[in-house]
Amino acid sequence: RDPTRKVPIGIIGSITVCWVVGWCICIVLCACIKDGDITRVIESDTGMVVAQIIYDSLGKKWAIAFMALICAAQYMMGASILIALSRQVFSFARDEGLPFVYNYVKVINPKIMVPLRATLFSGILSCILALLILINSTAANALFSLAVAGNLLAWGVPMLLVILPTKAAKRFVPGPFYSKTFFYPVNIISCLWVAYVIVMSMFPDSKTVTKDTMNYTCVINGGVWLLSLVYFFVYGYRHYHGPKSNLTSDDTDVYEEESYTHGEKGHMT
Repeated sequence: RDPTRKVPIGIIGSITVCWVVGWCICIVLCACIKDGDITRVIESDTGMVVAQIIYDSLGKKWAIAFMALICAAQYMMGASILIALSRQVFSFARDEGLPFVYNYVKVINPKIMVPLRATLFSGILSCILALLILINSTAANALFSLAVAGNLLAWGVPMLLVILPTKAAKRFVPGPFYSKTFFYPVNIISCLWVAYVIVMSMFPDSKTVTKDTMNYTCVINGGVWLLSLVYFFVYGYRHYHGPKSNLTSDDTDVYEEESYTHGEKGHMT
């Protein structure tokens, strides 16, 4: 109920909780480094800083237990990302924005009422991309940095378009969760932060760059962005006319009535 207001509040709340908990975890990990020898922890045989710190502080059994817990948390995080990705793939396929396979992917499984084909397609494609990790650590780092840069770019472009004098800014209609006072400052700071992190994620780890130490994120990102532009002008611009709404006329009337009711309450408040 009232997702246009509660979803942003939930996002801000979850980010705040993660920031507080993450900050506390970082303090505890730094305090638990044995003899303050950071170099030894980084260059340990485990290859994982957190695992080595837990091992030094609590021993082998507790280190295995904590790492198993971390692996379970990573699995759940990956599952949640796969759910979101599969729904995005289904939406693009439904609106004919996914070339070649959209007729196959846009099917809802009648028994469990979920986009099973889109989920399988997303999972298989992710596994294929993950095979790059088997090449070497350079390819793995480039793949992980691609996720950071690509995700931030996806968030940054809409924010940039609404603060610039563009058609998107003119068509922008504020929702219930909107502050006219902080709209431009928050979006400007966010765009600057996104640009900074994207650039920094493409820098190599050391000053002396070789083919083995080069950060190929810029190459992979450039390739993805270039292919996306080619796809848009060759296929998407002519065939994609989404997003299409799944709401019926009755659903639309109920949504508009609820939005009006909440708007009136907010105005009276």
